[in-house]
Parts: sequence; C-alpha cells; structure tokens
Amino acid sequence: MKNNSPFIIYFTILVLTISSCSKNQHESNEEAVSIESLIFISEDGKYRFKVIPGDSNEINLKEELSGTSYDMKKVPVASGVKYEDDEGYYFWTKGENFMWGNNKETYATGSMINNATFDTDLFGNYVSSSYLDRKQRMDWIAVSIKKMDDYRARITVRSRADLKKPTCTYDAIATTMDNNTLKSFEDSHEVRFTLNRDTLTIDSDDENILYFFCSGGGSLAGEYIKIREDLDKTQIDTTKYQKAISYDDYLFLIRYSGNTLTIRPSGLEIDNRKVTHQIEGSIITAEAGDLNIDGYPEVLVYLQSDGSGSYGSIIGYSVNNGKSISQINLPDLSENPEASKGYMGHDEFGIVESNLVRRFPIYRDGDTNVQPTGGMRQIQYKLVEGEAMRQLVVDKVVEY
Repeated sequence: MKNNSPFIIYFTILVLTISSCSKNQHESNEEAVSIESLIFISEDGKYRFKVIPGDSNEINLKEELSGTSYDMKKVPVASGVKYEDDEGYYFWTKGENFMWGNNKETYATGSMINNATFDTDLFGNYVSSSYLDRKQRMDWIAVSIKKMDDYRARITVRSRADLKKPTCTYDAIATTMDNNTLKSFEDSHEVRFTLNRDTLTIDSDDENILYFFCSGGGSLAGEYIKIREDLDKTQIDTTKYQKAISYDDYLFLIRYSGNTLTIRPSGLEIDNRKVTHQIEGSIITAEAGDLNIDGYPEVLVYLQSDGSGSYGSIIGYSVNNGKSISQINLPDLSENPEASKGYMGHDEFGIVESNLVRRFPIYRDGDTNVQPTGGMRQIQYKLVEGEAMRQLVVDKVVEY
C-alpha cells in the first residue's frame, strides 16, 4: 500500500471567496465555488497553504511550511476554478476538491473541510462490544484516539494478544474534518472515524481497505463504544507501532515492539533480510519516497524522544538498484550552527517532492519549552552519495 500518512500538513484558508456567476457567465462551464474560513487537507499531507484574495481574479498563495508566496491569477479552465503564477504553479479547486502542482505535474490532491474545532471530550479509548466479555475469552479490538494538535489526532488500533495472534493492528495520524470526524488516508482512500457521544464508527470509501489491517477476515469497520478507563494491559497487544509501506514493487514492514525497531523489506532481487535497531522514545510515522531520484525508494522512520523536549531523529534506508537496502545518515543538527541555533526539539519531518523537510520552532533566550517566540525554521535536505553511506545534507534553511 502506498504510504499516505506521514507528516500531516493542513491547508488553512483564512478567506477565499470565488463569486458565483450568472447563467450568462457560465459559457466556459466554470464551476463557481464559495470558500470562506475553510481548511484544505492533502491526501499525502505534504503542504499547507494560506490563500489571501486580491481582486476577483487574483490571489496570494502562501505555502506556510516554507514561507514561500505565489501571486496567482485566475485562468480559464473547462471545469472548476484555477489560479496560476508566472512559473506555472497552480491551485485548482473543483467543488470540494483541489489540486496543487506545477505545469502538468500534480504535487498534491485533497479535499475541503470546515474549520470547526474537534470536540476534545471525544478523545479516549473505544472498544468492540466483545471487550465487555473478555473474561469469557472473547476476542476484542480497541481504538485509542489521542490529540496531537488542533488539526491532528493519533489513531492506534490494537486487539487481544494473550490467547492468539492479534486480530487488527493499525497506526495512523488522522486529520480533524469537523467537530466529530477524523480522517486518515490509505492508498488514496479515506478511512473515516466518526464519533458521536459514546460511540465511534469506522468506515471508508473503499471497505476493502479496512480488511488489510486485520487477519482472519477481520475488518476495522464497525461501531465501537467508549470506555472511561485504561485498556486491559494483561490482554492487549503491546506492539508500539506497526505499518506496511509500499512503493512501486517494494514493501517495507515497520514494527516497533519493546525497544526494538524492525524494518523488513520485500521485493528486492538479492537481499530481503530484516534490519533491527534498539531505540528509545516513540515513532511518529514512517514513509517512503525517492530522495535521490534514481527510481528506487528510500524508507524513513521518524522518531521522537521521550520528555518535554521531544527531540526528533530518523532511521532511514535506501534501496540499491532494486537489489538490497543500506542505511542512510542524517548528521546531528548540532554540526550545523546556522540550522541548530535556538533548537529545542518539537521536530516534524516529511518527504516533500524529492527532499526531506524538517521543521521546528525557534527558541529565544528566556523562552519556556511550551512557548517559543522565534518563529519557525525549515531545513531542506538532499540525499547524496557519501564515502561510507548515503548522506542527507542541508540544502536550504528558511525561517518564517
């Protein structure tokens, strides 16, 4: 399955109004869309934009991750509403959907949501009805939903593991769609989490997707009930993180249990042996992309240390001509004074096009851990050949 989770980045639209046209103005079949105070979410979670309207035919599009702005003008299209700049970058809405790209290449697609605040009372633990009969040796599934920030939640699905192999295992970062709905993407398909008082319903626009994360014909789909207590630690699967990531013909199974991270590749011509690392902290997410543009993927696992600092790091591997994998290196941030000044953790990572992007808040002298005042710094890395292994080297540093 194609990885669509990693590094969820939302699109915050403060005000964007595209006025409705009269019937006489619809000769171009353009679909007029009224968008105001909305959020656009990309399926791959790579971009965040602020759209500032100019006159009726112009907008300023700000990519908030990098601070880059695009002055765009409305252009005629057969359907939807499309804006372009002089370099060919475009932002194109069609009903509730959008596309972002350059010339003929599409970088991201996604959908429009409203900006209602998610009801924090809905976070917590939800279980299948059989959980209540667990002392009678009934199998059960549990879903934990924890807040990450105003736009994202961490979804963890675990099941009973003391009697047999766990039925369902799923880890994702979901995005707030409205005050009671979260959504993640798997293989470009939606996985929806709808919460209502004391119930959770999981469904998808492709129900077959929900079987992938379960064994024995099980599925994530269905209704779960909320409990106001910790899950039964004597029965629950203790796997900390698990995800299968596909890229073209290659599959990587990422599993973190105890203190051991395991990456098991498949589809390689010569060597599909697993690799292991002893790590501490937690895994935020993992994803794959072609960073050195050689036609073969890299797989990156994003780590976060325990404690208030939440310092970020990665473990990554590169596919060698489709035959084997070898580890890649991300130099310690302290080795780059420009990039590390004011750094106190709270990193976010993501593959954007063919670069690794890292961003974090900048702390000034006297700032508390919870209140940085120096803005944000984004570091863009490129993957290059090194003497002993491939290296992620700093290509660009931007502050905003």
